[in-house]
Amino acid sequence: MSESAPAESHRTVNSSSTTGPDIVNQEKRHAAFKWDRRKPALTKRKRNLLIILFGATVIVALTLGLALGLGIHHATRPTPVLPIVDLGYARYQGSSSNGVDQWLGIRYAAAPTGKLRFAAPAPPPRLDGIQSATEHSKKCLSVRASLSSNPSSPGQSEDCLFLEVYAPSNATTDSNFPVYVYLQGGGFISNAGTYNGATLIKASGMQIVVVNLNYRVGPHGFLASDEIRRGGSLNNGLKDQRQALRWIKDNIRKFGGNPNHVVLGGSSAGAASVTLQLAAYGGKNEGLFHATAAESQSFGALRTVEESQYQYDELVARTKCDSSHTESDDTLTCLRNLSSDDLQAENIGTPFPNTKRNPLFTYNPTLDHDFIPDYTLNLFSSGRFLKLPAIYGDTTNEGTVFVPSSLDTTEISNDWFQAQFPALDATQKDWFQEHYSPPANQPASSLKRGKYWSSTADAYGELRYVCPGLFLNNAYTQHGIKSNWNYRYGVLEPGNAEDGIGTPHVAELNAIWGAPPGSPPSYKTTNKNMISVLQQYWISFIVDFDPNTRRLPGTPRWEEWGAAGFGDSNGKLRRRVAFQNQDGKSTQMEEVGREQWERGFLDAVNTSSSHMLQASAIHTDWRSQPYDAKTRSACSPVLGALEAFSNAHRRSPSSSGAEVNAPTTPRWPLGVLLVHRGALSMRIHDTLSTRAAMVKNNFDDVSSPSREADDPNAAPIGYHDADVFGREEDHQVCSGRARGNPMDTSFDTAMLGQIQYKTLSWPLVAVLMIAEIVSNGMLSLPSSLAVVGLVPGLVLIIFLGMFALFTSWLLIQFKLRHPEVHNMGDAGYILAGPVGREILSFGTIVFAVFATGGQLLAGQIALAVLSSNKLCLMLYTGIFAIPTLLFAMPRTLDRLSWLSVVSVVCIIVASVVGMVGAGLYPVDGWRDQYSVAAKTDFVTAFISITNPVFAYAGEDPSEPLTHVRMQFFILISEMRRPQDAMKAAYTLQISATAFYALFAAITYIYLGPDVASPSFTSLRLKWSKAAYAIAIPNFLVAGSLYSHTAAKLLFVRFFRKSRHLHEHTVVGWGVWIFLIILMNAAAFVLAIGVPIFNYLIGIAASLFASWYTYGIAGAFWLYDSWMDKGRFEGWKRMWVMCGVSWLTLAAGAFICVAGMYVTIKQIVDAYASGEVSEPFNCG
Repeated sequence: MSESAPAESHRTVNSSSTTGPDIVNQEKRHAAFKWDRRKPALTKRKRNLLIILFGATVIVALTLGLALGLGIHHATRPTPVLPIVDLGYARYQGSSSNGVDQWLGIRYAAAPTGKLRFAAPAPPPRLDGIQSATEHSKKCLSVRASLSSNPSSPGQSEDCLFLEVYAPSNATTDSNFPVYVYLQGGGFISNAGTYNGATLIKASGMQIVVVNLNYRVGPHGFLASDEIRRGGSLNNGLKDQRQALRWIKDNIRKFGGNPNHVVLGGSSAGAASVTLQLAAYGGKNEGLFHATAAESQSFGALRTVEESQYQYDELVARTKCDSSHTESDDTLTCLRNLSSDDLQAENIGTPFPNTKRNPLFTYNPTLDHDFIPDYTLNLFSSGRFLKLPAIYGDTTNEGTVFVPSSLDTTEISNDWFQAQFPALDATQKDWFQEHYSPPANQPASSLKRGKYWSSTADAYGELRYVCPGLFLNNAYTQHGIKSNWNYRYGVLEPGNAEDGIGTPHVAELNAIWGAPPGSPPSYKTTNKNMISVLQQYWISFIVDFDPNTRRLPGTPRWEEWGAAGFGDSNGKLRRRVAFQNQDGKSTQMEEVGREQWERGFLDAVNTSSSHMLQASAIHTDWRSQPYDAKTRSACSPVLGALEAFSNAHRRSPSSSGAEVNAPTTPRWPLGVLLVHRGALSMRIHDTLSTRAAMVKNNFDDVSSPSREADDPNAAPIGYHDADVFGREEDHQVCSGRARGNPMDTSFDTAMLGQIQYKTLSWPLVAVLMIAEIVSNGMLSLPSSLAVVGLVPGLVLIIFLGMFALFTSWLLIQFKLRHPEVHNMGDAGYILAGPVGREILSFGTIVFAVFATGGQLLAGQIALAVLSSNKLCLMLYTGIFAIPTLLFAMPRTLDRLSWLSVVSVVCIIVASVVGMVGAGLYPVDGWRDQYSVAAKTDFVTAFISITNPVFAYAGEDPSEPLTHVRMQFFILISEMRRPQDAMKAAYTLQISATAFYALFAAITYIYLGPDVASPSFTSLRLKWSKAAYAIAIPNFLVAGSLYSHTAAKLLFVRFFRKSRHLHEHTVVGWGVWIFLIILMNAAAFVLAIGVPIFNYLIGIAASLFASWYTYGIAGAFWLYDSWMDKGRFEGWKRMWVMCGVSWLTLAAGAFICVAGMYVTIKQIVDAYASGEVSEPFNCG
């Protein structure tokens, strides 16, 4: 006898019964399956060809898996790095000295001249012959102080895009040494200079590679206008850096470096560049660097293109490229046609509009809503940056080298500040003078300069450099990044204290780079010991991403910024390492001074009553006071003001990229500023009701101009303040201190919580969805094609896939508008109040439990097939229930997502095995067995139709489409970036639809009209066992996801405002474990104890999944458009969407009613025919 799968239990389990909440058990139920025992009609040649193809596929997969997974390397000897390095486009010959090789002047981009002036960097051209790399290249052209200054630029050139590589002489191409990339400073108006990397390499024990680079500055790098936006490129200096980083990724291995271990460092403007690279394109990760170290970082003024237009217009006029001097209106071409010398002759600093003197830094990066999608403050506050280990820090006296000595009156001091920040008003100037007033007894050294020089320098240093550093460290800690450190460098040069200079801007570079040329003499004498102290901290960080691993013996452990303090029960402040070497002081950890917090971490100004700015902490109150109106945003207002430039509102991009005025409702959770033109123009909003209004207004319309700048599908500004998990990733509120806040909808109390939910990336969400949808419900699709025919079935699968994608979009838009929604019950509350919440919550739980039971039965079938039915079916179900329960235990979906990766791989491989098995052993005469279209009756046709309908819900007899819709809100609530949810939906629907169509068609064609559901059962016994064995992990994970969903809904409902949600409390874990056990136990009892359980799944799918997947999505759109767009008038204006939404509702209603009718009829027929067994039957 030919082999065949054993007949199924008379209780007829539909294994596709467990993947989604819209699961209507619509499959054909046979007491026994009919098997065709005739030999397959495959020729020997075709059979052998299929075997060869399958074998080749397996061999290739195994080979790739070994090569990629185990990291097998070629067994060749490492290639030494030679003085001549071949980069493909050119060969460069370097030099060697004292054990360190160096290649100077390597071109990493084409010369930015002619047509490439004001353009993005282009790839380097091919160069013939061997290029000498033994001399430094020229720096990029600097901005001149004035027209009267020397127009010549010795040591500078417009053709300047070169870099330098330093590597140990013993390096090989397999050395994989860590790479340190240094971005030089210069205020974005000059290249301050690079450093010889040999000293760091030697200090590391010859274990690192160092790279320095030039980038364009001044107008060449940062000129912005509408003409350049249309005909050139913005932020070219930053794009030069990005181009160099890509070059390093592609080529550094040839110098002995590891492209997967790159630390990006920089000082001053270079440090500002580091922060901008971290947040480039909203935190896009290209794998270019893996940790950062920034010295004296700053937030410079970010102007929009419109706000920068005056600089372009002035340059056009000075170079006589305007219409009064040329016949052409193409001013950009005119500027490009100028010689480098002619353009440099007019490359000067000019005052900002309505100011009297030149600012320190005329040019800065541009808020282009592309490379820089938002103000740096907003990007880091909202978590749109790369979460990498980081060091930030400053010197004690950052401002002293910038402030002119002639500031001897309040008016002159105010004028100087006005030149830097053009829109300072009288209130803000008074605030500066009060908080940074000259001391009553000034030291004689200060009196050598103007009376207000010292206080102005203090103010400028803190607000421009120190405060941004503290803010950045806080942002890292708030987003859960423990590996971040801060420092203060206070090493004095003899005489600087008496002279009032103190420890000036970027003085730490003298120690980090080992007393480079031009360093103060003390770094070869009294301060020499600081070189080894700093270098070992920095080398530790470069090599191990931790500054402590290789630190100098006797130096303190550099504590992480968030390790203690600032918000703890003792009211301590954050701690940083203080590098010092005078007056008996040594390097040690210190708290950030309370007075510095109170100056830098401002509250806000009530402009109507001229109240003074008051101190507070950032996002929480270190005084351990109640969370009330006195708890303010802190440093962020100051930094936002320093970054902003516009003289009206802060500008925010619309979804189309055009700029629109931001709404007057503030963005900040508490104590908000309206920032004007780079100054500190502030308006206070003291009450929590203001915050509530802000949240509501920002959520009223997902297309609000206050949405995130870089993403048309972005969550509205303020989303995370009302999201069910609160601003969890920003840690804005200290745990337990915000209780009673009316906007604290769920997890706002979770600052110091130990369990973080919002960790899912969109690819992992897509995997979770696929793990549920592409499960055993898919196995019912071939039988659906057998009922309606091949073409109608495929058309139906594809149409329903696209329809499900549309309803996914509706659900996601609703979630973004209503971030407080965590599950269908919350959505029901919005639509119909408490009744709606209870109905939809009940439906979600019931459906999830039934879906879990369906997966248990799928596992039962798999185990029964594998063991040839040697045990009681209830025992198989019990065996399968144990790992299903255990896999559901993690509190967050992030933990389950990685299991889902395995699940998806397994079900795909199992399906491929099933298709191959069907192709190798098809039914006899298979070419004549399948129908292009078939005749049938309504009940049978509807059963087959609901298979793909609910397949896209994620459940059984109808599985592929529904359950995931039930879980959509829960999944999105645990995403880091909810605005990326549509990416997951696209991935899900496109991949699921394609796979469904392929699997259903191939299986149906080869196995014919009698193909069973699940289709694996129709395979030859060996192939059936193989397919089921491989698919088992998918059944396990899918069942775990369902029970997790039911438990999560109740758990969040119980502890929505409780610390038990985020903390590892006995109560929290006890309730969670109880709920998981309860849901799985209920599923187990129903699966083995209710003879008509599969039919009950069909009823649950009809009642709930039909609405979750289709109908209710239309209701969501109709509700929001009714409330926000003018009721009937809104519907009339958007009549197409209105009509589609009503049709979606009608489709849900039809599936619900028809599904109930068909399922009940099946139950009646099953009882009448005697198919229904006794409860708890072994089968």
